[in-house]
Amino acid sequence: MRQFHQSSRSLWCVFTISIVAMHFAWVYADASAQTAPITSSGLHTQISAPIQVDGQTQYNITGGTRPGGGVNLFHSFGEFGVPDNNIANFRNDSPGLQTVNILGRITGGSESHIFGAIRTSEFGSVNLFLMNPAGFLFGPNATVNVGGMVSFTSADYLKLGDGKRFNAITNMTADALLSASPVAAFGFLGSNPGAIVVQGSEFNGASISLVGGTITIESGTPSSGTAQQAQLSAPNGVIQLAAAASPGEFDAQHIGGTSFTSFGTVSLAPNSTINVNGANTVSIRGGQFVLTVNDAILNTAESTGALNSISLSPNSAIVSSHNRSGAGADIQIAAGTLLIKGAQVTTQTTDEGNAGSIRIDADLVDIIEGSTLSTLSEGKGRAGNILLNATDSIDLTTSSINSDAASFSILPEAAGDGGLIHLKAPRINIRESLLSTSTLGAGNAGTILLETQRLNVGVDADISTFTQGPGNGGKITIQGLGGEGSRANDVAITGSVLRSRTSNAGAAGEIRIAADRLMISDNSQINANSETGSGAGGNIHINADSITLQNGGTVSATTSGTTPSASGGTISVETNHLHLRTGAKITTETTGAGEAGKILIGKINPAQLVLIDDSAISSNTTGAGTGGEVSIAAASVALSNGAAITANSNGAANAGNINVVATAGLAMQNSSITTLVHPNNNGNNAGGGDIKITTSPNATVYLRDNSTISASVADGPGGGGNVTIDPQYVILQGSRILAQTDQGTGGNITIIANMFQKDATSIVNADSRTGVNGTVTIQAPYAPGSGKIQPLGYRPLQAGSLLNQRCAALAGGEFSSFTLAGRDSLPVEPGGWLSSPSALAISQSHGDTIPNIGSQANPYELRGERFLLSLRQIVPPGFLLRAYAVGSSSEGCRS
Repeated sequence: MRQFHQSSRSLWCVFTISIVAMHFAWVYADASAQTAPITSSGLHTQISAPIQVDGQTQYNITGGTRPGGGVNLFHSFGEFGVPDNNIANFRNDSPGLQTVNILGRITGGSESHIFGAIRTSEFGSVNLFLMNPAGFLFGPNATVNVGGMVSFTSADYLKLGDGKRFNAITNMTADALLSASPVAAFGFLGSNPGAIVVQGSEFNGASISLVGGTITIESGTPSSGTAQQAQLSAPNGVIQLAAAASPGEFDAQHIGGTSFTSFGTVSLAPNSTINVNGANTVSIRGGQFVLTVNDAILNTAESTGALNSISLSPNSAIVSSHNRSGAGADIQIAAGTLLIKGAQVTTQTTDEGNAGSIRIDADLVDIIEGSTLSTLSEGKGRAGNILLNATDSIDLTTSSINSDAASFSILPEAAGDGGLIHLKAPRINIRESLLSTSTLGAGNAGTILLETQRLNVGVDADISTFTQGPGNGGKITIQGLGGEGSRANDVAITGSVLRSRTSNAGAAGEIRIAADRLMISDNSQINANSETGSGAGGNIHINADSITLQNGGTVSATTSGTTPSASGGTISVETNHLHLRTGAKITTETTGAGEAGKILIGKINPAQLVLIDDSAISSNTTGAGTGGEVSIAAASVALSNGAAITANSNGAANAGNINVVATAGLAMQNSSITTLVHPNNNGNNAGGGDIKITTSPNATVYLRDNSTISASVADGPGGGGNVTIDPQYVILQGSRILAQTDQGTGGNITIIANMFQKDATSIVNADSRTGVNGTVTIQAPYAPGSGKIQPLGYRPLQAGSLLNQRCAALAGGEFSSFTLAGRDSLPVEPGGWLSSPSALAISQSHGDTIPNIGSQANPYELRGERFLLSLRQIVPPGFLLRAYAVGSSSEGCRS
């Protein structure tokens, strides 16, 4: 037999739990005094006269019925009670026959009060089943020591593997059919089965099953006067708790109960423990699973319909610990509603064996107020998985879910991987909480997978994977309920963090988000970083129809690694609508030896990219690694109010390149696109990156109000980058296109357009302060003379006749022109502006959007303002001015 001693506890699956959902009218002294003796009610069961053993009174139970001389031994009792200091001993009086199962029933209709000991002797590892429909009460002095499995049930029958029934009510016909088949199920005929109460008792067996109505495990006060906790111990075995509240059958092996319409209550009180030291499973099946303290009882006993809630309350704990080579115990909970409040559910391993997994299946799951679900590997074994599956919602508030490898100390043998954290529900809400997988040893961090329709990651939430050893970081994936490739409907990340990090040789894990709508706001961060060491940063992939970053929301992949292998990860965005507002950023950066990662923004269908109010897309370097590439493909791109697209260098390495393909055009207002080399004291040869802007044949590149496109080098001998712009129209108003250098060779600026228009305050320059100037090439059939006086034709013309023909065809009919003579007034100023009837007309209905940037109407709208193309007046009144219009309206000339 297996004895249990509290002082020798090592690592168990521990349930530290809460108070009862029902109260009993009797007290310990009365119950002990009224305990009934053990009596026989058939099946040749024999009860010996009492004998004294070590100061206790012992009753030996022998005889019974053994169908066909098989391995099942059946007993029938009228009453079965064991007073304090008494022993009920099942003794083998036929040692020559193998006995696998002892099956006993109590038929008298009274609850069995067990205040002494129940034992088996000379049977070896025999299994014991005791059935009493009236229920069981185990007092604080009670002990159960059985070599094999022990089961106490208030079922109405035990169904055998061949379909025969061992009935709790004597039935001679059925008794005559009993067989040697194993127990297959616990059967209940009514809706109010007897309760099973364990008060500070000790149960020891290879496996333990308590199957009845209400099941309560609580502390008790034995005759010594010192309160003690209830203890259920099944080394390397299975512990099963199942509560019924309707007719049905529990499967004996897995306590599956699909035939029930409602379940009873399982309640575990403070300091009670359920131990499976080694392997296998703790399974709990109940309508209500109550773990409470200080009389904070959660009880749905008065509710109508099926009881279907489970609650783990403050200071409760379920722990499965393992220090051997085999697999650790799993923890499985199934319920309609699960509330974990200030409680812990933990599995761990310190050896080669894997830690057990935690699996929760419910309709609603609430994990709140400092609760923890965790799996841990401190050895070579793998941390367990944490699986939460809810048909309605999962809410995690001020709590944590962790699956870690060597999270507390880096042991030499710590090589295990972190486990999987998988949350699946139509709605998932995470606030002020942590989801984390990590590895500090040689193992890889685990994966975090969130499958949902609606995800809300609220303030101070942290979803992260981390590796501090040679192992790689884990992935973070957010997707729809349809599995890989499916999209969530709505994902909102507010004031929180999603991150994948590495600080050693291991690579950071990737982050993937697939959603219809994604909002990242209020200084939220999605980052995949290589912090130190040689590990590469992780990649970030976002696929969504609509993406909005605002109020400091950031997506970043940075590296500060010490070797060239520590390159930054790539940020890849596929979307139809990308809006960055109020300081939002998409950025890759290197401050170390590795290259900065790339930024790739592509379109699913014709897309809009809008950056406003100091938002930015950037891939910069401040270290020895080169800046990354920024590649953008969209239908329209608009930047305003300090927005920027950059691939700059503040260090020794070259700036990155920028490639923008905006098929419907590019509009910039007080914004910048730069691949600059900023001033520094390193005396390096860093050069500016290249900028290439391409549109469709009918689109416009329009810069105004101090906008800049620059590939310049502010300091050092590095050469400027090249700038290439290839649209239909290029218009500059108070703006600059630069490829300048300090000491090196200026870059090349190439503008290929059918019309180039700039005002006197705009600059296109590729000069070098002390080095060789770059080149500026403008290939445009129609371009102003940069403010120069244009020679007039030698024949005088009549202005009136020209005004009657405003739209004479030029360039084979592809362009229009008109003429204008000043009359009877002075010009605004020589070199000033006159409004053109050829307006770039604006629709006022789209907010901060650019519906079209082509040769048709309605090309630009930024912040609700209307902009007109104005034509340069370069001669005094009375002389003729010829200029070229773009756009179309009812007032001007169609181009």
